[in-house]
Amino acid sequence: TFSSNGLLYEFTRTILDRFCLKILPKIHDKIEFLSLESSSMKRILLLTNYPNLYEIGLYDIATEIAKDLFTDESFFIRTFKNQISSLTIDINKCQDRYSILDSNRFIYTQVFTMFRNLKYFNFGPSSSAYHQLSFGFSPPSVFSSTLLELHILVDSFKDCLYLLDGRFSQLHTFYVTICDVSHRLIKINNEVRYSY
Repeated sequence: TFSSNGLLYEFTRTILDRFCLKILPKIHDKIEFLSLESSSMKRILLLTNYPNLYEIGLYDIATEIAKDLFTDESFFIRTFKNQISSLTIDINKCQDRYSILDSNRFIYTQVFTMFRNLKYFNFGPSSSAYHQLSFGFSPPSVFSSTLLELHILVDSFKDCLYLLDGRFSQLHTFYVTICDVSHRLIKINNEVRYSY
């Protein structure tokens, strides 16, 4: 739950029980957007179906939970892969820097592989180091002909250029934070096409 000042607060057990048992069953078919944090996420998502849900925000999620959530056979992917057009993922912590880079690459790849109708993706709205994406020498070969807006934190300028190499043919809004903008000679085949 978000407060008026934008901070995320967990439901108390009593409030969550009431919300899940009395409120959600009555309104589940009218819900278009869910903003969830890790302690209540699974319970709320598994409780009922959400036929009109198109936007999900997942906040304060541990890396290990996020990886499980975005595996091919997870309930989340099976249920929402054709339904979600807007997705926000906010990871809160990871044990070590190299593990988080691998995990982020996996989650990023899975999002674009699985969510076929994704138009908006925000990977790390808090822009912490836990959301940093690095492709190394070989970016994943994921493409999207539906993505319109991308918010992302990348390790280097090279990673930013990989994202702009034509893999998102409909992308019109791109917000990027680059952690390392050192000037190294790099050659990347960028083929962004513009049409007016």
